[in-house]
Amino acid sequence: MVELKEDDPRAWRIWLEILHHGSIEQSSYDASTLTVWHVLLIAEKYGISPTRKDARVWFNTWIDSHEKLFTKQGSITEILFPCYAFDHARGFATGTKWLAYNAVGHVKETRPAGFTQHTHLRLDNGILRSYHPAHAPYLPGLLMADLLQNSSTQPVVVSGPSYTAVFTTRSTGCSSVRIAR
Repeated sequence: MVELKEDDPRAWRIWLEILHHGSIEQSSYDASTLTVWHVLLIAEKYGISPTRKDARVWFNTWIDSHEKLFTKQGSITEILFPCYAFDHARGFATGTKWLAYNAVGHVKETRPAGFTQHTHLRLDNGILRSYHPAHAPYLPGLLMADLLQNSSTQPVVVSGPSYTAVFTTRSTGCSSVRIAR
């Protein structure tokens, strides 16, 4: 018997199933987000790459069975780092897109309760900066070039959680933007 004092036995079970190419038990796919974080902690601690093909296959299946995570800000901010670490682009894109358009306040990653002491497991600095909802008022500016190319004189309304912008273009090529918060 091997005693692993600080390691989560459920996370080790998942790694053993992955590493030994055995059949992965359904309970491994039913694991909580906290257990996924423990899987990543073990990977970091013992030098196992979470981007190895068999680990990514496990995480892809796990996240597909946990799609409800992408419906609440708290669960999305907890799953961003695992999506990043397992190189799950679709999950990361889905989460950051939801946050960019729906989050209130600063967008930041979070760790599951009881996991906050592992601050080294985090997204690289600056990754979330471009998804900050405070940038939402500038989103209309990004659309301006497209509007100027469009000869339509119909107003275009763009809304977000903290703003509404109305774009109008004129046949003369001039445009105006009205932003209300």
